[in-house]
Amino acid sequence: MTFPNAAKGIKTLFIGELLALISAISIGLSIIFSKPIVSGNEVVDIAAAGGQLTMAAILISVGGIIAIVAYIMQLVGIAKAARDEEAFKGAMYLILFSILLSIAGAVLAYIFPTSNLLSGVGTVGTNIIEILVTFLIIGGIGTLGAKLNDTTLQEKATKLLGIIMTVIILRLIANIVILLFKESIAEVIVTILGIVILVFTLVQYIAYLSLLATARNTLANK
Repeated sequence: MTFPNAAKGIKTLFIGELLALISAISIGLSIIFSKPIVSGNEVVDIAAAGGQLTMAAILISVGGIIAIVAYIMQLVGIAKAARDEEAFKGAMYLILFSILLSIAGAVLAYIFPTSNLLSGVGTVGTNIIEILVTFLIIGGIGTLGAKLNDTTLQEKATKLLGIIMTVIILRLIANIVILLFKESIAEVIVTILGIVILVFTLVQYIAYLSLLATARNTLANK
C-alpha cells in the first residue's frame, strides 16, 4: 500500500514549517535590531541606531515574505495529502473556514471599531481552528502509520498529541490563576507557568517537525 500524494504533501508541508520557523526567527531578530543604542534618553550613536533600524526593516520584510511563502506551501501540502487521507481534507476545510472567519472579523471590526467582543471572538475562533487543524494533521499521519503498520509513526503522533494537550491545559490553568488569585501571587505563578509552557511549546514544535520528517521519509520509501 502506497500513498504518493500524502508523501508529496507531507514533504511540502515539512518545508513550509521550516520556512515558517525561519520567518519567526527573522521577525524575532528584527525586534532586537529595532531597539536603537541609547544611554538614558539620548542616542549614543545616531549612525549605529540608523543602521540597526534599517536592518530591522530588512529582517521584518524578509520574514514577512517568507511567512507568506511558508503559509502557501503549508496549504499546498495539506491539499496534496488530502487526496490520500481524509483527516487532511478536514484540516483543509477548517483552514478555509478560518480564512473566511478572519475576513468576517476584519469587516466587523471595521464596521464596529469600538467593539472588542467581535474582534476577540474572531481571534479565539481562529486559535481554536488552528489547534484543531494541528490535531487533524497529526491524527492523519497516525492513521497513515496504522495503514502502513508503522508503529513509529503511530507512537510519535500519540506522544505529540499528549504534549499539545499538556500545553493547552497549562495555558488554561494560567488563565484561571489570573482570575482567581490576587495580582501579586498570580504574577509569580503565571510567570512560572509561562516558562513551563515555553519549554513544552519548544518541545512540541521540535516533535512536530520530527513527526513530519519521519512521515516524509517513511512514505517516500513505500
